Amino acid sequence: FNEMITPVKNNYGFGLFIEKRDDGLYIGHSGKNYGFTNEALFNLKTQNGIVVLTDSDRGFGLIREIQRTVPGKDKWVRDEQIVIQFIEIAEEDQEKYLGNYRFKGRNGEIHKVRVFFKKGVLIGRDLDNKRDNILIPEGEGKYRESTRGTPVVFEFKDGKTIMHWGEYAHFIKG
Repeated sequence: FNEMITPVKNNYGFGLFIEKRDDGLYIGHSGKNYGFTNEALFNLKTQNGIVVLTDSDRGFGLIREIQRTVPGKDKWVRDEQIVIQFIEIAEEDQEKYLGNYRFKGRNGEIHKVRVFFKKGVLIGRDLDNKRDNILIPEGEGKYRESTRGTPVVFEFKDGKTIMHWGEYAHFIKG
């Protein structure tokens, strides 16, 4: 068991993610297949755990909401609840964000995202796993992706269009 909860790479042990928080050491595993998303989380200090299974491709948002409702001392969700205020932005004002974007990961792997309209809604399609993420507008160049609420910000710098997906993924258009 100790080998399973010893970090091997980043915050991952053998098949489990490991996260130290103020109220204890949490271990868990999440996953998704077509039509199914799940997460299991366990607090080693309190010996409490939670498992949430969904029959949805986009179940992580639902999982977070369920985890927030569980009473007790355990902090199943480390971030605050995000309230997204939807605003309308005309398609022609968003066309400048359309196109293909590339991001080089830490290990040199290339990640690709295509931004396009689908039925009047801006979509960020992860071309690696063919997953579509609805981009909900919050302001000029500022969006939230609908699955996890990750901020997506478009920036124009040095003649390039940059899409910041969360804190660490910075995609370049072209």
